[in-house]
Amino acid sequence: MIIAIEGMDGSGKSSISKKVAEKIGYEYLEKPLRKYLNMSDSEFENLCQKIYLLDDNLKALFFGFGNLLAMKTGKYNIILDKHILSTYFWNGTNENECLFNNFINMGIFPDLTIILYASIESRIRHIKIRSIDDKDLLDQKKMSFGYDKMIDFAEKSNMSYIFINGDELSFDEIVNRIVAIINECDGLTKEDILNYCSAVNTVEYEKNKKVKKLCFRGKK
Repeated sequence: MIIAIEGMDGSGKSSISKKVAEKIGYEYLEKPLRKYLNMSDSEFENLCQKIYLLDDNLKALFFGFGNLLAMKTGKYNIILDKHILSTYFWNGTNENECLFNNFINMGIFPDLTIILYASIESRIRHIKIRSIDDKDLLDQKKMSFGYDKMIDFAEKSNMSYIFINGDELSFDEIVNRIVAIINECDGLTKEDILNYCSAVNTVEYEKNKKVKKLCFRGKK
């Protein structure tokens, strides 16, 4: 299976992605576009800094290509650290909605996406542990809620995703839960995975009604 682990900055997705991949013997894949371009981390970061100066349409094309590339490597059993939901959060607009619809038609979705929730307060604590002077703490968009936009896109795209409230679980509990979910979905058809995700999310949101209201705010 190809699994993506999504979440806002500071939610723990990178550490959790690596640990899940290690536990189940999957390949951990981060920044597939950097690998494709055969760039060092610093070279790719410099390129990204230039891309960030472009408009949302061009940024969506650039990072969307990276998302698509991750799905077309010919590899299977992969854990992706961030994917199309992050690209949509950062670069999705009413103007380029048609572009993201084309991505959908091109089969950009992983078999399963885990959306790892962490409150803004929890994320700030995690980032401060990383570095008290981390510049991400000053980035208003990175410190915004964000999950409503991600889930809105996942829902309207009929995407197989499972929401996990990381604030209520320890690191090991999150890892073990994701591993169990992957094992449950392994071998299922896409339709069965979608139905499984729907059932799991219904239970998760029922337990976390306050979080559900935040994630679906603005919806009737």
